[in-house]
Amino acid sequence: MGFWSSFFPKKKVPNNFPLRFTDRAKIRFATEQKKNPKIQSLSIQIRDNRENLPVLQIGFSEEPGNSEFRIPIVTGHRVLERIEGGELDYGEEERQFLFFPDIVLDWEDTPRENIFRIKTNKRLVKEGISFTGLKGDTTKYAIFAKILDHPKVLSIYVSDFYIQVELESFSQSIEEEISDLILMGLSRLPLPWEG
Repeated sequence: MGFWSSFFPKKKVPNNFPLRFTDRAKIRFATEQKKNPKIQSLSIQIRDNRENLPVLQIGFSEEPGNSEFRIPIVTGHRVLERIEGGELDYGEEERQFLFFPDIVLDWEDTPRENIFRIKTNKRLVKEGISFTGLKGDTTKYAIFAKILDHPKVLSIYVSDFYIQVELESFSQSIEEEISDLILMGLSRLPLPWEG
């Protein structure tokens, strides 16, 4: 079974910094502070886009931010939980801040050869809640719907930090496809499913 991680290799960072900043992000923040001395922090919020999907909005703020970060930030506790461990960069070409989440998937065998348990470091559903879906089921939760739409997936069971997937057949390419669906779904930063 594979071990998947999103977007970039991990760097050693002190444990007391739940959000990492690249040099480009730090330079962009410092440049904006020089232009406008009232800027004190970055504001990081989760908002719905036109398709009603959650996206991260990052901008400059005149509010004093939490100084435990290398760049002071203003955000809510629930947002911090979703971005913890990730990395904030600044894309010169995009002319905006870019967020790269820290998502790890670990596939495990189960006693049944066509059922696999995928552990993740991100909470998928609220504590005490679970989700069960069969092929053909409809759900408004995009990450679960996309997994159920995969041609080889028969059913899924989701609880806390894992997804159990029942497959018609297994191959390395199927593992990669399902892992990509999960990584893309989690990188959109939905809050844990509430049921």
